[in-house]
Amino acid sequence: MNPSDLEPRLIVPEPSPIYTDLDLRNRLWHIHGSLLCIAYLLIFPAGIVAIRSGSHRALRYHYLLQLSGTVLAFTGIAVGIIISKGLVFSHQYIGFAVGFLLLIQPLLGWKHHVDFRKIKSRSWISYAHMWAGRVMMGVSWVNILMGLVIKEYHFLVQAGAGVAMLCFVVLWMLWGLGVVDASPIVRSDRINEGDAREGLMTNMANEFALDDFDEPSEGEEETERSKADHK
Repeated sequence: MNPSDLEPRLIVPEPSPIYTDLDLRNRLWHIHGSLLCIAYLLIFPAGIVAIRSGSHRALRYHYLLQLSGTVLAFTGIAVGIIISKGLVFSHQYIGFAVGFLLLIQPLLGWKHHVDFRKIKSRSWISYAHMWAGRVMMGVSWVNILMGLVIKEYHFLVQAGAGVAMLCFVVLWMLWGLGVVDASPIVRSDRINEGDAREGLMTNMANEFALDDFDEPSEGEEETERSKADHK
C-alpha cells in the first residue's frame, strides 16, 4: 500500500451544470423571452415605421433600430440555446428558422440599398428583403405566443402580447391606406415643408424604396403649389 493513500484528501464536488439550478434557469428563461419580446414587439416594428417615416434620416433610424433589435434578438436566442436541454418543442425549431432569417436580413437590406442607389429600381434582392422581413415578423410573433404558452405565463400577459401585435398590424394597414397621418412622427424632421407623403416619396426614390407609392397627379401638384403661394 502506498503511504500517500492513507493521507486524508479534500474532496471538491464538481460544479453543477447551469440547468440543474432551477431558480437560475427560470430567471434565464424570463430574460430569453424578455429580450425577444423587446426586439420583435418594439424595436423591429419601430424600425419598419422609421424607414417609411418621410424623414431624411429614415435610413439611419432604420438600420440603427434594426441593428439594436438584431443584437437583442441574437442575445435572447443565445440564452435560450445555453439553457435548453435539447430540441423538444416546435417553438425551438421555429426559433432557429427565425434566427436564420434574422441573420440574412441585414445582408439583403445592404445589397438592396447599394443596388437601388445605382439602378434606381428594385431587383429580386429588394423583394427578398421585404418578404423575408414580413415572414420573419409574422412567424416570430406566433413563436413568442407559443413561448408564453409553454412557460405558462398568465393569460393577461399572453393576451397583452397578442393585442400589441394586432394593434401594429391594424395601424400599419391604416397608414398604408392613408387613414392615419404620419406627419406628427416626422414634423420636426421632414425633408421639406411638404406633407409626410411627399417627404416619404422623395426619400424612397433617392435612397431605399421598399414600398409602392403613386406619383402625385398634375392636379395634386397644382394644389400643393397653390398652398405654398398662400403661405
